[in-house]
Amino acid sequence: MLSNLFIKNFAIIDELNIDFKSGLNLVTGETGAGKSIIVNAVKLLLGGKFSKELFRTGEDRTTIEGLFKNGDKDLFVRRVFLSNGTSRTFLNDEPSSLEKVKNITKFMVDLHGQHEQQRLLDPAQHIDYLDSWGSYQQELIELCQLYSTMETIIKKIRTLKAKEKKTYEKKELYEFQLQEISSFNLSIEDELKLQDTFKVITNANTLQEAMTTILQLADENDHSIHDSLSQIEKILNRSIKIDSNLESYSTRIDQLIIEIEDIVSELTQYVNSLSSNEQLMEDINQKISYVEMLKRKYGGSFEKVIEHREFLREWLQEKDNYTNEIKLLEEKLVITRHQYLEAALFISQSRKTTAILFEGEIIRILSMMDMKNTIFTVNFIPLSENQFSALGIDSCQFFISTNIGEDVKPLSKVVSGGEISRIMLAIKIALQGKDKTSSLIFDEVDTGISGATAEKIGEMIYQLSSHQQIICITHLPQIASKGDYHLRVYKGDSKGTTSTKIQSLNFEERILEIAGLISGKTITDSGKQQAIKLLEESHG
Repeated sequence: MLSNLFIKNFAIIDELNIDFKSGLNLVTGETGAGKSIIVNAVKLLLGGKFSKELFRTGEDRTTIEGLFKNGDKDLFVRRVFLSNGTSRTFLNDEPSSLEKVKNITKFMVDLHGQHEQQRLLDPAQHIDYLDSWGSYQQELIELCQLYSTMETIIKKIRTLKAKEKKTYEKKELYEFQLQEISSFNLSIEDELKLQDTFKVITNANTLQEAMTTILQLADENDHSIHDSLSQIEKILNRSIKIDSNLESYSTRIDQLIIEIEDIVSELTQYVNSLSSNEQLMEDINQKISYVEMLKRKYGGSFEKVIEHREFLREWLQEKDNYTNEIKLLEEKLVITRHQYLEAALFISQSRKTTAILFEGEIIRILSMMDMKNTIFTVNFIPLSENQFSALGIDSCQFFISTNIGEDVKPLSKVVSGGEISRIMLAIKIALQGKDKTSSLIFDEVDTGISGATAEKIGEMIYQLSSHQQIICITHLPQIASKGDYHLRVYKGDSKGTTSTKIQSLNFEERILEIAGLISGKTITDSGKQQAIKLLEESHG
């Protein structure tokens, strides 16, 4: 419940600190004293939008604070508005987002005034009232989840189909590019080897001359390495006979001779392989030219060409994946839609059963408010498939007849201000115990009501306060007398300026306040007597 409200520099309010109690809190005061300003402050506390016209004259900062109690837990909300258009929001003195405040406080306070009555006149809101009274809340949650799943699947299918269409538009180009890049199916290593081979072939004569010189030095000249090593070996072999320690050197020379012979053999084969091969030269030159062309078209380096090739392969593979994924999603959509329709049909049937009981309860409560001849019905309108929503497959509208012999008509077409107030209150009374909010604020919902009807409505509001905290702004003495706690709002002058003040009334002060509601500005003895009688009847 809302335990305390602090307001500073808001409209004509200089500074107010208001304590509210559990039960029925009555707020009275002259027109223009600031009662509705207090309600507007609560709206801002719950996340409402601030307008710069709401700053108190001469001030550039407005502060609104609220203390909410839920059992042994306290929640402190503060909002600060500055003249530069910025605002700050705090939860328990810690900076917070406005969205978080809205999500937390929406289950704490429910405001009902002229705006809420206008909401009742909007047929689109009627299904919410009916569903709040029903006993199929879990099924509604599941239906909403199914609808959300359907919407998600449909969105994915649309996205994939858009991508698929875009894919087909590029498919021919990308297939050509992939074929162009893959003609020789070269890797980065292959490209390097190709360059090396090209260098060898184009320098074959130079290599042949170099290798021929090496072969001559190694084996073909009179003083070749091979002949010199052979002579050394012969000398060592003769010397071994004198000193056997030289045998190891002979062995090593022998190994060198064998190595030289292997080198000569392999170099001879290499020289023979360098013989001019014009066809090979042409093939390699063609490949290199092709690779250079690919580099120019696809990024400037062969690495970029390979990257683009992989991109093309993945992209073209995704094209096939789109088709398969769309098919799977469409199959899932059929199943989910079937589940949704089953759940929606169950809720539709539950609504119609609930509506009969709801109609009877509203008629019963309205009868207690001197609307005994009222006929109240819930008319259902089936939705077309393209209108299905998270709430199901039907909508509903409240119809009413308040006079004998008149046909029922849409609520907005027939009711007066006083009647709509009573209907709104009847719905709230019907929903008591099911309403999750801990506090209800009624801002002059008794407009157009008087006399015995006001007495009955006051009693009903009082009964409602046994389930929830009620803060009721009223101008009717019959309702004001029901309060457990009575606050009077008035204007006071201080230092040449007018500001809103608030006073908690004791029993004697309540007599005068209620007498003023009865008599007007000039309080009469008769008014006092009536006020005392109302208070005694209300509080024993």
